[in-house]
Amino acid sequence: MLSRLLALTFFAVLIAAAPAAAARPDGKVLRSAGLAVTWPLRTDPAVVPAGTKIQVRVRRLRSRDARTAALTFGRPGARPLASKRLRSGSFAFTVPSAASTTYELRLKVGARTWRGRISTPAEGVTVSTAALAPGTFTPPRATPPPEAPSSSTPPPASGDEAEEITNTKGCDRGASAAAALEVAAPSIGAGGSLRYTLTTTGGASLVVNALYGIDRLVDGAWTTVVAPGTEAERAYLVRPGKRFANAAAVPVGSSAGRYRVRVDATPVRTGASDEVVTVTAEFDVTG
Repeated sequence: MLSRLLALTFFAVLIAAAPAAAARPDGKVLRSAGLAVTWPLRTDPAVVPAGTKIQVRVRRLRSRDARTAALTFGRPGARPLASKRLRSGSFAFTVPSAASTTYELRLKVGARTWRGRISTPAEGVTVSTAALAPGTFTPPRATPPPEAPSSSTPPPASGDEAEEITNTKGCDRGASAAAALEVAAPSIGAGGSLRYTLTTTGGASLVVNALYGIDRLVDGAWTTVVAPGTEAERAYLVRPGKRFANAAAVPVGSSAGRYRVRVDATPVRTGASDEVVTVTAEFDVTG
């Protein structure tokens, strides 16, 4: 009986700790005020990476007697970090870089007020932007640690045969695209930097950059630990049979287990193309 009670208590704690669905502003109330609002928060609290840019969009539904939406963002009970009053347009703000901090997004229309909490993760913990609605945010630019080459500097020379893109002369734009990825060691400790090498194995030349993703195998499925980011300052051309070398930083505090590094490459084609070659290489984290 005691063990069952403890199990039920533990389950209740897990439920209490999980983020709840966000309380969205009442669309009917807003329509009666002549407004429509695109609310960015999908959970409460919405745990997002520090530096994420978020926006709330307000649209006027009628030209006359529409109410004004008052929006604020900041620490609860403190002076707002950002605020705006509008009938139509966007209210944009950036989540500060402080770790383990909770903020409040507030919308006031007439006598009604809606609030949503936004939190940043603990130091060294990587989270996704799944708590935000698509199209309402811009993720922060990935910042590689000192040991890993950044997108603004060339990758390490050892084992690297890529070239900065000056021209694509000699590239076979109709050849098949393929690549292979290898890691320099089968295992690494949490917080370490693991070198990897991408080799072009097809007939098409590939364009790569210094961005990468890291996934962890959990219950037979891959879960993103480090998102690859969306912007890099430099791109490199890897011709058939050539290699591109880089390093992936495993986050501090990563649990022991099976992981993989993931890299995307784009084949050189004639005209616009959505073709992407994704390669992965697995390794173990020893904790």
